[in-house]
Amino acid sequence: MKKLMTTLALAALTYSSSQAGVPNTSAKLRNENITIPKEVTFFSQTATDDNKSEDPQALTYKTIGQSSLNTSIFTFFQATNPVAMEPTSGIMAVVIPSLTTQGGRLTMYVSTNNGSSWTPRVIIPDNQSRIVLMPQIALSNPDGSDKLEDMTIVAYGVNYDNNGQGSYGVAESGSAVLLLGKEDPFVEELAKPTTNNSAGYSYSFGRLSSFDKVAGGGVIWSGVLNESETGQAGQHGTWVYANGSGDFQKTIPTKWSPVRDVFYLPDGAALTANYSSPMVTVADPDGNMYSWIFNVFSDDPDFSNRKPAFSKSTDGGKTWGEFIKFPVELFDTYATEHGGTNGSFRLQYTQNGAVATGDDQTSYFFTMAIDDGTVISAFDLVEANYNNGDWTLRKVATINDNLTEHPVFAPLTANLWDALSTERGSAWANYDESTLGFEIQASRTADGSDVILKWVNNNHARKFTLTNPVYTARSVQQTGSPDPVTVDDTITGGYYTDVYFSKRKSSSSTWDPAYNATDDDRYDKGTKIPPVVASLTRVPLFNMHTVTTGNNSLFATFPMQLRGTIISAVQDIKYSNVNLVTQSVNDSETEVGTNFTLRAPMPNPAGDMFSVTYTTATSGNVQVVLRDALGRLAATIHDGYLASGIYANNVSTNNLSAGVYYVTISHEGKSLTKAVTIVR
Repeated sequence: MKKLMTTLALAALTYSSSQAGVPNTSAKLRNENITIPKEVTFFSQTATDDNKSEDPQALTYKTIGQSSLNTSIFTFFQATNPVAMEPTSGIMAVVIPSLTTQGGRLTMYVSTNNGSSWTPRVIIPDNQSRIVLMPQIALSNPDGSDKLEDMTIVAYGVNYDNNGQGSYGVAESGSAVLLLGKEDPFVEELAKPTTNNSAGYSYSFGRLSSFDKVAGGGVIWSGVLNESETGQAGQHGTWVYANGSGDFQKTIPTKWSPVRDVFYLPDGAALTANYSSPMVTVADPDGNMYSWIFNVFSDDPDFSNRKPAFSKSTDGGKTWGEFIKFPVELFDTYATEHGGTNGSFRLQYTQNGAVATGDDQTSYFFTMAIDDGTVISAFDLVEANYNNGDWTLRKVATINDNLTEHPVFAPLTANLWDALSTERGSAWANYDESTLGFEIQASRTADGSDVILKWVNNNHARKFTLTNPVYTARSVQQTGSPDPVTVDDTITGGYYTDVYFSKRKSSSSTWDPAYNATDDDRYDKGTKIPPVVASLTRVPLFNMHTVTTGNNSLFATFPMQLRGTIISAVQDIKYSNVNLVTQSVNDSETEVGTNFTLRAPMPNPAGDMFSVTYTTATSGNVQVVLRDALGRLAATIHDGYLASGIYANNVSTNNLSAGVYYVTISHEGKSLTKAVTIVR
């Protein structure tokens, strides 16, 4: 893989600054001090209708509640899953953090009537010593009941401790709240894993999910761990609450360590550096679980690209297999098929999606750039699909195919920049890439028959120009500097953002055209959907809308077009339903060309493993085999039906002797062959 050097200025808004630069697109996850004023800004309210009347295609929302000033920054943090839907009963739950004069509070809202009303319940009461942020929730229903009291409810958040002066410092440890039926909440402090944890790692950023059937079902958290003395680290861990166990199993799985082997880290790389890859765990309908790491270094000489990988558990999260890693060669194959030269995984630390529809059938969704070695020509939303040993890379939608006119990497958000405001003597804002990125999330129907993808993007048809420019600051990556710097800028215009959906049948490789569910002059951000839904007719969508009155008067000079971008202000948490059945369904397979191809195996020469990448123009039976120099069959790589698309397989050489071998693909009565040398 070639290391991409682009000169593209990346911005979702139009800037007039003479200082062009590139934001740090691989900004690491970090714990930052957050100062939270002691104000009463939280209140409970009955869900109310909120018609977005500015456009007839817009959704109708109901307001659930509010997240108070600054805590809203973390309400929909990229690693969290603060919404859940139990598909059998249709019961939904949302957790919202807030800050009152009595301290931090975590409230759960529950709806048992398709979102018509929401009942609040405080599950972590006011606490002056800390506030619980980045909240998450999961519902487990082992008996298939339609009553909330028969379910296991687990909420989780990260504790930010108060220093006694109203400033909540770096995250310390996590809190898990367990509710069984109508019992009072039980709070467990999940300070660190208790198994395989000689380095003293503690819990940090991760995702909460539920699973059923295997081991009676339960709830699992998987994510990044912090090293106690040196801060951020790349190690991953998990904890599981299995129904009926009465306890949390906290561990670092054996196959997830050591970090250096999992991540292919370059020699000399410090574990406290930029290797804290996000993680998400998803379950298939049978309860098997797949924990995806968002980005792993490629095992090429330059370590110039990243790729996803997953580990599987079939016993309710007790044990996990080795990480199965995406063949990085598929990036360039995809780029070639779509008019470019190189392909690369982008925005690795933002929110990305994963889903599992059956045993050994799982997908990961992310954005990738297509370039010619110098300039990025397009930005696509893609699916890395794994199906019983076969990898394929599919296009879901185009994020941006005109980066000259629309120089966009990800939608931007704004927050108050106190230091700059003090220095400049007036209110300044920081506009930069949202930590949510394109807010990619995947979901499936309860039976696994359909896959749903949601994302947020700038609507290039809804561009606005500001009469009075807004002064701002942004972080940019400048040539020759390893760290981003802050530069002054002026916003003269921008785009509204919208929420987009697509779907496909689990048995199909073809995605429906992107559907704009909001399409109006409002800035959509902080959007979430549950990981499992009951049906395509009612896909719950939660959205975070900035309240532009009261305590965010510092932004009073902001034009109305920009106020929706503000995150350091009170946010209304809103709910709506999206009906995807009314959209066109495309179950047909699309032919992508007139030939099938076979790329040279990589790496070559190969050691313990190599990858085979190939494309098929039409659906049908495909055979891929490995033969030795005498023509004897050494391995069957694939033999069976494939839809048209791009595929890859990892081939283990552990049982093969050194020498020259030949990979042959056969399809529609024709064949292609490539040589690979195995060395010992």
